[in-house]
Amino acid sequence: MSTSKRTIFITGCSAGSIGHALALTFHARGHRVFATARTLDSMQELHEKGIETFKLDVCKTDEIQLVKAKVAELTGGSLDLLVHSAGVFNQTPFSDLTMQRIRAEMDVNFFSVAEITLAFLPLLLESTDARVLLLGSVAAYFPTPFYSIYNASKAAMAQLGNTLRVELAPFNIKVIQTLTGPVKTNILKEEKLPPGSLYTPVKHSYERSNPDVFGKAAIPVDGFAEQLATEVLKKNPRYVIWNGANAMVWRMLATMSHATGWIGSCRIRLV
Repeated sequence: MSTSKRTIFITGCSAGSIGHALALTFHARGHRVFATARTLDSMQELHEKGIETFKLDVCKTDEIQLVKAKVAELTGGSLDLLVHSAGVFNQTPFSDLTMQRIRAEMDVNFFSVAEITLAFLPLLLESTDARVLLLGSVAAYFPTPFYSIYNASKAAMAQLGNTLRVELAPFNIKVIQTLTGPVKTNILKEEKLPPGSLYTPVKHSYERSNPDVFGKAAIPVDGFAEQLATEVLKKNPRYVIWNGANAMVWRMLATMSHATGWIGSCRIRLV
C-alpha cells in the first residue's frame, strides 16, 4: 500500500478502544478515516480532530447499509482499508450463559464481521490495493476458562480471515488478521459469578481469570495502534500478526496444541 492518502473505515471506535486509537493514528498520518461506534458521543474526540464519524450498531443491517451508502458517496464508490475492531468480551462460565447472550456475543464478534465485509466488498473491489484487517485474539487458540463464546467467536473469525485471504487474493484484496494478547482498552471489565453458579465453590479460580488480571499485563493501546498501523500500511504486510502483551509467548504455545488445554485446565482448581 502506497504512502498516498488512503480511505479507511473502522468499526468499534468508542473512546478507550483499539478502534479509537487506530482512527487517531491513521488520521495523524494523513489518511481519510471513517470512524464508527454505536453512539456519536463516544467518538467526540475523533470528531473534534476532524475525523468523519458515523453511528453504527454492527448488528443492525439497516445501519450497515446506510453507512456503506454514505461512505460510497463520499469516496466515489471505493474503499482502501476495512478495519473490524468492534467486539465484546464476556467472562461467564458456559453453564451460566443463556442462548440470548451466546447469540449476542457471536453477532458482534463474528456475524457482523461477515455482514460488513459482504456489504463493503463492492467498494474494496474498486480500490487498486484494498485490505481488510480483522482484529482477532490469541483466544482463538487457547481454551481460557469462562470465555467459551469469546474464544469460539475469535476462532471463527480467524478461520473466516484465513479463507477470505485465499478467496480474495485474485482480486488484489489482502486480508490481514491479528492474534492479539492483552491490550489496555475499555473492553476489559470485571464481572461477578451469578448467584447459584456451579463455580461458586471455586470462586478463586474464576477471579484469577478476571479481565482485571489480564489488564495488569496489558500493553498501552496507543503504542499498539502505532505499531499495527505501520504494519498494515506496508507494501507487503504480514498476513497474520501476533501482537499485544507477551505475543511471542502466545505464538510459541500455539504450536503446542497439547499444552493449550492443559494451561486452561490449570486455571480451574476444584479443591
